[in-house]
Amino acid sequence: MTFEAWLSTLEAVSDVSDVQPSGFKGLDCNAEISTYVADVSSSSIDFANETVDTSTFNDTYQGKAVYSLGCTADTADTSSNPEGSGIKSNVDALEYSNSYCWPKSTAMNTEEIRIFKLRLERLEKLGLKTSEAERLCDRILRRDREGGGEMRSCFECRHLVIASGWFCKNWKIAGVAIRAKDAQLPTDLVVQLQRCPGYSSN
Repeated sequence: MTFEAWLSTLEAVSDVSDVQPSGFKGLDCNAEISTYVADVSSSSIDFANETVDTSTFNDTYQGKAVYSLGCTADTADTSSNPEGSGIKSNVDALEYSNSYCWPKSTAMNTEEIRIFKLRLERLEKLGLKTSEAERLCDRILRRDREGGGEMRSCFECRHLVIASGWFCKNWKIAGVAIRAKDAQLPTDLVVQLQRCPGYSSN
């Protein structure tokens, strides 16, 4: 059957009633039924009787920017963390975040982070791999917190010499060798915290 032959079998449809959404069937509503889309215009909206809950067109109810409509400002009564509502500057933010860091928790405070970065940069410049440098910085951080100031790393000593390896210039007092040519230090030793009689701060 050709398309033309099939088309001729179709009957013309007439007497079609106005279309109404099935959701409104049998309900007492104020929906205006219209056969033509052209009959629908914003002029039929009763702005005077609309409310914020029912209006979908009235722009006057949008008092804030769109992105902020779903949010409300935190107050001391509504905020899950009332102390945070007083932050007004970067200084306040730092003080606020530090109040939850060491010694109140194990998290590093701002000053500890600054010193950690400086130590890490120096150790990497002195030839330590990043992973080894980070582990040593962690050990030094724990030492500082626990008050173990007598435990030192060779990297904190002014007698450490870097030249194709690590050497101790104070090898005799430190007791790491009996001859100067044997004063080369292994990596396992320089990354350990130890009590050294030949230590001198750099």
